Formats: sequence, structure tokens, C-alpha cells
Amino acid sequence: MSLESNVLTWAQGKFGQKVGHGECWDLADQALRHAGARSSTTTGPQDDYDWGTPVGNLHAAQGGYILQFRNWRAVITEEGEGWSAEGYQERGSPNHTAIVERVLPYAVVVLEQNINHVHRVTRAELCIFDGTFERHHVTRHDDATDSELHLDVTQTVHTQGQIRCYRPVAAT
Repeated sequence: MSLESNVLTWAQGKFGQKVGHGECWDLADQALRHAGARSSTTTGPQDDYDWGTPVGNLHAAQGGYILQFRNWRAVITEEGEGWSAEGYQERGSPNHTAIVERVLPYAVVVLEQNINHVHRVTRAELCIFDGTFERHHVTRHDDATDSELHLDVTQTVHTQGQIRCYRPVAAT
């Protein structure tokens, strides 16, 4: 198995559990070490973390890669037939670390911990790609009818801040 596969498999096995002290950094650090990859040696809140080989294009991310967020925010507008909604996602204040589980055309699914003070491994779909995306059969909950709706949605995403992507490298 590749380093990336080992990182991802280890992190998936920790889903719902607290890793280390429950900080976001702990999950990436321990997943990399258990996979035989080197970890970042920087730990300060203002540091630029280095988790491996930089990957310049976020679309090239793969499962087991590490994402490092710095003051990142996505404003997301969704429009459907006769309705629209706006929301946002944020990571990194100033920094946040996550492990890529899979890449979608409009987002990445990550494993992470220490989100909203939840110190266990969780999964999130983050809209990291700027652009407009046509999404079909999106599930949304309708509070008025307490039911699930399956909608066709046009989603527009505008991001700010920074995301760095890293491919794990073997420990020396």
C-alpha cells in the first residue's frame, strides 16, 4: 500500500475517536507517523506547517493527502427552482489541519478533529473549489414538512484565505 493509503486507512479507523489531545494537528501527525511518513515539525499557531511534498493544484489532491488551512472561508450560494440560500464554511483561525478522504468535482471530503470544540475524528464535505457547479439530487431537509427533499442545485462558491496541500513522504 502507498503512504497515502496507509495514512487514510489509519485515520478512517479512528473515526469517532479522540486522537492524541484532540487537536487537529494530532490526527495528521499520528496518521503520518503510523503510516511511516514524516510529520510536520512546526507546532506554533502562526507557523507554516510542512506535511510533505507540496501539491500546487488542489484538484490534484488524493485520499491520504494533508490539507493545511489558514484563515480560510468559503461563501456558498445555492439556487434551485424558486429558492436560494447562502451559507459559509470556515477552517483555520489561524490554522487547521485535515486529511483528504476523497475529492469530488465541487468539494473534498476530509477527516478532521477539533471542529467547534469537538475533539474526536469527524467527516466533513468542504467546498474548497471556487466556481459554479451544477449538482443533481442534493438532499436537503425541509423543516416545514420534516422531510428530506432531493433537489437539483446550482452552487456558487467563493473562497478566501489559504489552503496548502501536501503529499506524504517517507520518514528518514
